[in-house]
Amino acid sequence: MPGGTGSLNLNGNPTLGFAVHGSIKPLDVANPSSELYRHTLAGQFVLNTANAHSSSYSSYLSQLQNAPPLSGGAGPTTTTQAPLPTSTVNTCPGAPQASYGMTSAQGWRHMPVLGRLSSPRGIAMDTLGHLLVVERNKGVTGHVLDANGCVTSSKTVIQDNGPNHGIDVHPAGNKLFASSSDVAWVWDYDPVAMTATNKRTLVTGMNNNYHFTRTILIPRKYPNLMVLTVGSNDNIDMPSFQMSNGRASIKVFEWNTLPTNGVVFNSTSYGKVMGYGLRNDVGVAEDRAGLVYSIENSLDNAYRVINGQNRDVHINNPAEKVYRLGDPSNPRQLFGGYPYCFTVWEPSDFSDKRFAVGDWFVQNNSGQYNDDWCNTNATKPVALLPPHTAPLDMKFGLGTDSNMYAALHGSWNRQPPSGYKVTYTPGRFSASGEWSPTVDLAGTKGTYVDLFTNSRSEGQCASGCFRPVGIVFNPTGENLYVSSDTSGEVFMLKRNAGPVTNPGSGPTTNPGPTITTPTTTITTPTTTPTQPSGPLQTAYGQCGGQGWTGPTQCASGTCQMHAATGAMYDSNERYPPPMCHPGTREVVFVRIKDWYGFQTRPDKPIMWVHAPAGYGKTAIAGTVSKLLEEVQGLNFSPLGATFHFWRTSPERNSPARFIITIAYQLAMSIPELTLHIENAVKRNPMILRKTLEVQLMKLIVEPFKALGGLDDMPNRLVIVDGLDECINSDQECRVDRHYAEDQEPVQIRILDLIHNLQSHRLPLSFLILSRPEAWIKQHMHSASFKRVVEAVDLYALGDHVKDTETYIRAELSRIAARIKGDGTPDRGDEEWPGENIVQTFVRRTNGHMLYASTVIRHIDNPYGDPRMLLKNLLDGYAYRDLDLAHSSPFSSLNALYMHIMQSCPQSNRTLMIEVLEDFSACRSRFRPEVDVRRALAVLDRLAGRAPGQGFRAIRPLHAVLRLSGTGNPNNSDICLSPFIHSSFSHFLHSSRLSLEFSIDEQKGFRRILNGCLDCMSKMTPQSETDEDHYRFAIRMWPFFFDYMEDFQLPHAEYLEIVNKLLSIDLQACSIKAHLIQRFIGDIVRFVFPPSSAYESGDLNLLVPRSAPHIFESEPLVQQAVTHVVSSLEAGLVYFLDRRKGQLPGP
Repeated sequence: MPGGTGSLNLNGNPTLGFAVHGSIKPLDVANPSSELYRHTLAGQFVLNTANAHSSSYSSYLSQLQNAPPLSGGAGPTTTTQAPLPTSTVNTCPGAPQASYGMTSAQGWRHMPVLGRLSSPRGIAMDTLGHLLVVERNKGVTGHVLDANGCVTSSKTVIQDNGPNHGIDVHPAGNKLFASSSDVAWVWDYDPVAMTATNKRTLVTGMNNNYHFTRTILIPRKYPNLMVLTVGSNDNIDMPSFQMSNGRASIKVFEWNTLPTNGVVFNSTSYGKVMGYGLRNDVGVAEDRAGLVYSIENSLDNAYRVINGQNRDVHINNPAEKVYRLGDPSNPRQLFGGYPYCFTVWEPSDFSDKRFAVGDWFVQNNSGQYNDDWCNTNATKPVALLPPHTAPLDMKFGLGTDSNMYAALHGSWNRQPPSGYKVTYTPGRFSASGEWSPTVDLAGTKGTYVDLFTNSRSEGQCASGCFRPVGIVFNPTGENLYVSSDTSGEVFMLKRNAGPVTNPGSGPTTNPGPTITTPTTTITTPTTTPTQPSGPLQTAYGQCGGQGWTGPTQCASGTCQMHAATGAMYDSNERYPPPMCHPGTREVVFVRIKDWYGFQTRPDKPIMWVHAPAGYGKTAIAGTVSKLLEEVQGLNFSPLGATFHFWRTSPERNSPARFIITIAYQLAMSIPELTLHIENAVKRNPMILRKTLEVQLMKLIVEPFKALGGLDDMPNRLVIVDGLDECINSDQECRVDRHYAEDQEPVQIRILDLIHNLQSHRLPLSFLILSRPEAWIKQHMHSASFKRVVEAVDLYALGDHVKDTETYIRAELSRIAARIKGDGTPDRGDEEWPGENIVQTFVRRTNGHMLYASTVIRHIDNPYGDPRMLLKNLLDGYAYRDLDLAHSSPFSSLNALYMHIMQSCPQSNRTLMIEVLEDFSACRSRFRPEVDVRRALAVLDRLAGRAPGQGFRAIRPLHAVLRLSGTGNPNNSDICLSPFIHSSFSHFLHSSRLSLEFSIDEQKGFRRILNGCLDCMSKMTPQSETDEDHYRFAIRMWPFFFDYMEDFQLPHAEYLEIVNKLLSIDLQACSIKAHLIQRFIGDIVRFVFPPSSAYESGDLNLLVPRSAPHIFESEPLVQQAVTHVVSSLEAGLVYFLDRRKGQLPGP
């Protein structure tokens, strides 16, 4: 800067530099001299300081220099200064700049305190006033705050990718709670050191495929209780209507009495339902009376059936709503109305009925569950907020503040967008501390106040905004902290008036509950179910119970506590268990029954039933279990044990509890084993922590041998389902994109355990059901397994199309009967569904039962007309629906595909997607009978991959691709189709569904076309063409150009490819193509060349049909067309002359 270091020339034109920093923090926040690694904006400008001089400048400066020192005495008495707030800070030192301009309401000011976080979600305060933040894909971080509320230091409290939202601190300060989409945990917590240790699982089994946020609340009045929320599994989740389903509900648990390994959320033995029919209540808060409230994310894409037509009302309906759930120590099982009842926000959107704000409405008012039913059965909320604003947290004010605060994350499908702010609803506390709004329910529509908003309008937030997630007050109520996951920030809102309560003496009004309340037992609701009289039966009807005369010591205690009870076929976690439709899969059941034999052990004691995803393996396992339990005339239970692996269940996606669970069930089925198993545990309690191989010997093999007489003991069947769902090698649930690397060795380990078990010739047979993953298949076909395994390819066994047709006819008949019963208007005289619809539906499934059942769930919708829904789907509308990624009927199918893709090792995914792109772009070029491996080998060579690399890359996709043989035998296409069902292809092509796994056929087209041209550039009349990739290239290049327009290549790239064509000896290629055509007919579909290759003008296949002017405007294209036509004609003449015997061979 001119004028010397640190000075400014006041009589010239100095150059000033500037740098602007958005949300970028210094590399070392605590160091004032730290550099930034990037400026958001930087530049220079020139300032004429002479023009800034004032004629009175010298006079002002003299007065200032000669002024007397400031006096410490009393100031002027003519004015009165307003009292200053406790803190006058307006910015926090070292804090980042805000990512977006923000505005706070009058009486508040705001400032960022943290930035560059990893998707901060839930936030909490510990008892020392430290701020705790859940950061997705990182864990929980802790932040020390100064007297002004600014962050002075930070540390990682929990390094764990599991926690994704929920967090709370025990009022005593010594426990920290957090949750993932599937598990709730507790840690011992030291607030002084901000450390968390001794992680313990409390609740599991909460995962679903739609809503992933689980909120935790530890009530201050009842600190031994834990309130936990689980959302719905779809936009409309019909099964959640049943309270026992465990979704769209809120439960309360006595967390300090739960078993060591936790319990499943919908356990009937632990926890009580506070509320159900609550679509997705994420925000939960406690008022000063100790009552619990929740705030709901309501329905997307709402409509109202008016005059038989679905009228869209979703822009301004339904309202988001606040429920008063009540006393957590005495849960009352509040029903919130979902999935039938929704709340009116904008009455003018309804033309069939006069509504008021806050009224209940249903989407179809003609059925049993109508508006009147909702008024009778559903509990009204206490306050409303605008539709689609997605409230994710709520808090009540402290001290003199009686407002209810809400963090509105913002809409995803509303136009214009709405939300993206923090609001408060004015309220009051009663003498007991119960909160209510200051107006009636309808009045809350007009009383909520925007507290903290983006400076840009909500309508502009589709392109990016601050999106509030978690909110928490500091102990004095002066500071409100707000997290934003999309911008990675935490803001502090500060009251200008200062604190509203003294945390040392409690709130100034309406004192809340103390935290010294003794342990509270949850009161059971008055309507308790009655128990059957007489002795209770166990799960398998033995070891006690009516008429039992055998041993009375049942398998319980330690083994029961450590068993994965949710893995058993009839467990509550799996309710309702998947079963085959009556009259289907009968060939399979006969095959299994003939092999098993009941009394004696078969020659091959292991049967492996394998099939792609969606072909009903789990339903077969469940049906076989049920059939064995119902067998008459036997004096023993033929079902020995079941274990259903499931990748999203922490106790079922790992082998850790496999042996213990099998041993526990065998003791139930064969009570004589119980004593020997229990003695093994008593002799060495650490056996439950030993390796699975040791457990197998001590808990199964040795107890059996201790019984003796094994040759005379009847044979029991052990069913192991979903082996491919076993993905973890430890006991922690790691269901994320990095789990795949563990799955191969852990699944092989399970197989080796079973092989070891059968080698002891115990009276046990094993039915294993899985997808045909390559590593499982290879292991099953190894020499040691082949001798003892009977493999059954479910895909090739029986008539899947016939089974699917049986199911479809039965379900459509049921739906047709319901339509008549509901009084749905007729759509013509023809009886629905009619044979044509049934046959079209059956053909669409290709024998894929999962697809058929998914469609049935889609059309079996009380809010829509099943006939129109099925017609739209069969006409091809389903995959063009813009909402496929959210409330699609295919959400379960798409979630299955996503699980399969995520099971592929991360290091392999880029190559896998590349191979899928090549295959998808070129599969129509191959004949349908071509072996898939042979086609992949051709594409490998053309794409520059090593031989066999393509097949190895997509090897993990055996569940959805037919990678052995010649593609799909049920498919009527005239080209190679390895996709087991077309829905997987649709999934891959939709980036909204497959996300990072989506494929771009255009990339595959470019790779293979360039590979063909590279091959051809080496071709001469003397070249050998024995290899498939050469034959493919010289035969198929014209067809790639013919279809080039479908792939919309950029103009420059198009010209580059045309120019490459000019350098190739096309006459030699043409001759070779004609000569080998009779040999390559078993690979390529098309006859060489297409007729358009001989056109001499703008009709030639080189010229895009949509841009014929290119032929006239681009000389390069004219040259290429001439080159192609002359070369092909010369090649054809040569070929014909040779056939007449006039020319020797090339």
